[in-house]
Amino acid sequence: CLGMQEMNVSNGGTLKQDIPMEIYKKNNYESILEMPINQQHRNYLSKINDKWKDSTGIVFHTVKPLKISSNFLPSVASIHHQCVDSLGSDFKVTYLSNDELVVEGIEHINYKNVYGVQFHPEIADLYQNKTFKTPGDLNYKLDEQSLNFHKQFWTNFSERLNNQIKHEK
Repeated sequence: CLGMQEMNVSNGGTLKQDIPMEIYKKNNYESILEMPINQQHRNYLSKINDKWKDSTGIVFHTVKPLKISSNFLPSVASIHHQCVDSLGSDFKVTYLSNDELVVEGIEHINYKNVYGVQFHPEIADLYQNKTFKTPGDLNYKLDEQSLNFHKQFWTNFSERLNNQIKHEK
């Protein structure tokens, strides 16, 4: 998420500093946790309940891929409170939150290998069939379609990287 945010800001874009406060007008952890899970972008349970003090901060919500015409909304791991406000020059949005209020992915218009996502496909436990202690579901595990979405994300990334390496040789 930080890489995407840095790319955006370095190209003249801006960030919202606090998703719950600036987008959803929430000013305490309890009110955030009462929101629908697809509007929560971080697990705040550890802030209000000691039994959650060792939790990772991960919450799962769905995103809308804008590059494909599909009704499929994959679940993604989210651990953030900042997000794109105004989009940097020469970038386009590739993923949005389910409610379309949070930019979840951007791509450079001219350089297709310059892209970033707000969600966290790099979390190895996503691919290990592990469960996560999250708001709304104490034993959350990615569904098969969402897991395949993450695998396709990395397949696409690998193909882009390999093509770039071949092109440079």
